[in-house]
Amino acid sequence: MPWLADEVLRTRRADVIKLEITGDFDGANAVDYTVNPAVGLPAMTGTGGREAPTNHVLPAWDIACGLTAAFGLVSATVERARTGEGRSLRVALSDVAFATVGHLGMLAEAALGGADRPPSGNDLYGAFGRDFPTADGERVMIVALTPKQWSGLVKVCGIADAVRALEAKLGADLAEEGARYTHRDAIAALVGPWVAARPLAEVAAGFDAAGVSWGPYQTVREALARDRRASTANPMFTMLEQPGVGAILAAGSPLVGSRRAAGAGPPGAEPRRRQRRDPRRRARAVLGPDRQALRRSAGWRAELSASSTTPASWGANSSIAAGGGGRHLRISRHPTSSPAPPTSGSICSASTSSATAQTSSRTAPVSLASARNMPNNSLLTSRSRVIARSPRSGGGATPPCRCQ
Repeated sequence: MPWLADEVLRTRRADVIKLEITGDFDGANAVDYTVNPAVGLPAMTGTGGREAPTNHVLPAWDIACGLTAAFGLVSATVERARTGEGRSLRVALSDVAFATVGHLGMLAEAALGGADRPPSGNDLYGAFGRDFPTADGERVMIVALTPKQWSGLVKVCGIADAVRALEAKLGADLAEEGARYTHRDAIAALVGPWVAARPLAEVAAGFDAAGVSWGPYQTVREALARDRRASTANPMFTMLEQPGVGAILAAGSPLVGSRRAAGAGPPGAEPRRRQRRDPRRRARAVLGPDRQALRRSAGWRAELSASSTTPASWGANSSIAAGGGGRHLRISRHPTSSPAPPTSGSICSASTSSATAQTSSRTAPVSLASARNMPNNSLLTSRSRVIARSPRSGGGATPPCRCQ
């Protein structure tokens, strides 16, 4: 999109920060569910291998790419505060995936070892970890990565003598995690009977007392019913009355710090579509600390057409931009309002004269990145939804800007 080119945006704001997410590094199309097979993970997942690969349901690369993008934007914002310079960034979804498997050593393992990692079902690769059924039909995942976790598992299951005998038979030291992976079937044969003879509650009590790393298998509904981590006992969660839906368990930020300790507010309900009548309410949510600027700018109005063609009633005293879904956006000054004083650098003052603003119909691309320095400083667009200051009903001068 040429109207989002770096040089175009910088004509509106020199220190703009822009981040673009692409599929591949060369701009080719890709999504999470096409990238994941390409990096080789489905061939390692499950038990089918190359001939019967297994996809997982978590969009891991979308999540990782979003976190990478957020980190990049925060870093660029900090750098701009220090140097005054903007930044143009780009991240490719497939680059995030291939970089991650590279950092995990999977690329080097395949290149140097001359073989692909085989699938291992639910076993933990590189140490001991496996799922086991309990006496009451539940299932648990047990992991013994560290020496403490391994010794706790051996102790609670009462298999210390059996482990020593197994080590002597195999000529291996099972205190080493690599040896535990190699001989995982023999270890599972010792652990399995102890778990299978007990209900989940007894297994949980014994494992927790011994410091074993474990977790229950449960559905989402089961997690909501019995897991304290997915309840209001966890300060991250609160019950939220969602209009048109009902009461739901809503998560806030997982980051814990002074704001949450001081009683940061819970997440807010998403308004029903018919409730979105006041564009200022939506704009305040987007602008954040700059919401007062919305009240100080006046005289601009925005309209979104209902069709893909520009309405004939839209005259020359407006700027027209392509909107989402093939619709068009008109930005115009209210006939009875006075021009805002041109105060350069202010979010809430017009950066061009009234004559410049009342241009003949032209293409005027709008983006969040450039909206702060546009003539209609109170306008933002988000997913083709217009966020604008309602025009004043009468004339009068615009109040002076106090945000400097």
